[in-house]
Amino acid sequence: MPSAENPMLSRLAILPRVLAITFALTGLAFAVTLLFGIIGMAGIGVVRGHLPDMRMAYRHFALPVAVTVGSCAFVAAWIVEIRLYQQRKSLASAQN
Repeated sequence: MPSAENPMLSRLAILPRVLAITFALTGLAFAVTLLFGIIGMAGIGVVRGHLPDMRMAYRHFALPVAVTVGSCAFVAAWIVEIRLYQQRKSLASAQN
């Protein structure tokens, strides 16, 4: 197992996983909030009787939510991966 031989290799392997999780959750949050933003803007347009500016759904709703969710996902994924790394490291040293 490479992590038992070289712990630095495992530390470097954490970053791609954290970035992949962050990218996936950020994209998912952006897509879902953009969908709800477009539906909400269309609903407001129907109620008010005019065509809404759909750029508002991007600028004022989806983008800030995606940035917030992405930041939280990055921190949470980093904490979880560090904990898993430390747990694997302690289990490997206990087995030796």
